[in-house]
Amino acid sequence: MYLPMEKEYANQVWSWFLAGDKNGLPGRVRRSWAMKQVVYRLLPAKQRCILCGAPLGGAGALITGRIFGMHRSALTPHLCSRCGEMVLNAEGGAKVELSMLFADISGPTSKIQRMSASEYRKFTQRFYEAASEVLIRHGALVNRLVGDHVIGLFVPRLVGENHSKAAIEAAFEVLKVMGHEDKDGPWAPTGIGVHTQEAYVGAVELNDGVKDVTVLGDAANLAARLSTSAGKGEVLISDEAVCGAHIVYDLEKRKLQLKGIIGLVNVGVIKVEPQ
Repeated sequence: MYLPMEKEYANQVWSWFLAGDKNGLPGRVRRSWAMKQVVYRLLPAKQRCILCGAPLGGAGALITGRIFGMHRSALTPHLCSRCGEMVLNAEGGAKVELSMLFADISGPTSKIQRMSASEYRKFTQRFYEAASEVLIRHGALVNRLVGDHVIGLFVPRLVGENHSKAAIEAAFEVLKVMGHEDKDGPWAPTGIGVHTQEAYVGAVELNDGVKDVTVLGDAANLAARLSTSAGKGEVLISDEAVCGAHIVYDLEKRKLQLKGIIGLVNVGVIKVEPQ
C-alpha cells in the first residue's frame, strides 16, 4: 500500500498528479515509479495510467485486472484504481491554474415543485449522472453532487494547457444532454458558470468518511456565483476563461455584481436553445 509515502509527501503527490511536477518527490519514490512504468510498458495497452503506466484497456488490462485486481479509477479514467486510491489518500493538495465548471439546476419549475422527496432524489441523481458522463468524457475531475449542482475541474495534466476551451465545450454539451435544444424544453433546466484561475486543489475527507477532490479559494467561489447567476440554458464565462480559450467570435457581454465578489465581473454568454 501507499500510506507511508502518501502522508509524508501528500502535496508533492498532488503536484505530480495535477501538473506532472515530480521534482518534489524523493529520488527513491521517483525510481520506484520509474521501475513500475518499465514493467507495465511490457504489457500491451490502448491507454495507460498517467502515473504508473499500468494498462487501462486492451489485453494488458485483462492481465493486471486478473493478477492485481486493477481497473480504471472512479476518480478519473486516466488513472488506475491503485493510483486513484493513492491520490485520494494523499490528504494534501497543490496550487495549479485550472478551469472550473459549476452546473446548477436553474431555479424551481412547476414540475420540480410537484415532485415528492423520492422523485426529486431520482431526478437529481439523473442530473448528476448525465452531467458527470459528459464531464468525464471531456477529461474533468468531477466532484460529487453538492446540493443541486455538480462541479467539473479541468486541470492541465488531464486535458492539456487549453483547459479553458475544454471546460467551455463540456458546458455546451452538458446543456444539450439536459434537453435545452429540445422543442419541449429541458428535462433539467440548467445554468453553468466557467472560470479559469490558479486555485488550490486537493483531497478532503467528508463527514461520511469518503474522500473527495475539492477546489478552495476565491476562484471556486466566483465560478459557483456564475452558475447561480446563469439563466436556463446559459453558460456564463469569465473573461479569464474567454481569454484562455482564445475565443475570437463575438459573445454576448454582461457585467455582473456577484455576492461575495468585489467589483463587477465581466462575462461572455453562450446560450443553448431549441433548434
